[in-house]
Amino acid sequence: MDFPGVLLLALGLFAKFSGEDFLHPLLSNSLVIELLLASGGAIILVSSFRLFRLLRDKARLQQSSR
Repeated sequence: MDFPGVLLLALGLFAKFSGEDFLHPLLSNSLVIELLLASGGAIILVSSFRLFRLLRDKARLQQSSR
């Protein structure tokens, strides 16, 4: 569920720390890198909240079925 977020975050980190633009020239733009990092982090954060909510609901359902 959070694979796109991880992919965006990884691409942003790669572009930030590689210093080279051999993958794509657009990755040398600092605004694009910051947008990749922010959007990837936001997607990961939202999917983590969803996951924790689902795990909490699952535990609640398992306790009520006993």
